Amino acid sequence: MLGFPGVESVPAERAFRDVGFDSVTAVQLRNRLNRVTGLSSPATLVFDHPTPLALARYLRGEILPESVRAEMSVFEELDRLEQAVTGREHEAIARTKIRIRLQSLLASLDGTGSPVPAGTGPDLGLDSLGAASDDELLRFIDTQLR
Repeated sequence: MLGFPGVESVPAERAFRDVGFDSVTAVQLRNRLNRVTGLSSPATLVFDHPTPLALARYLRGEILPESVRAEMSVFEELDRLEQAVTGREHEAIARTKIRIRLQSLLASLDGTGSPVPAGTGPDLGLDSLGAASDDELLRFIDTQLR
């Protein structure tokens, strides 16, 4: 339509208007998408979803079954979690909390464990490990290894 050599050269987050779309090309794109997808999208489709990325997300939501969308949502959240966990340095206590929560989540997913183990939630004592006595630390470690 606009003479891009391939899909990879279309900037995903750049507005359609910025790459040369006007109302005529917007309607042409909508018509092509309606033919290919079987949808009945409004003439304002490109303006309602102003970037290729926004339009692709909209189309994915309209075309894919709910079960597939739900699964994809889980993977998107896992990607965000991975970035949050690996994107910066965490203090030892924070790393311990993160590790315990992730292990608990995996155990729940496998059906072998319960939700967050007692004493490992965000407000359940891990913040004070630096002030804990040796006995308290050993008790904490012992409860985590059970």
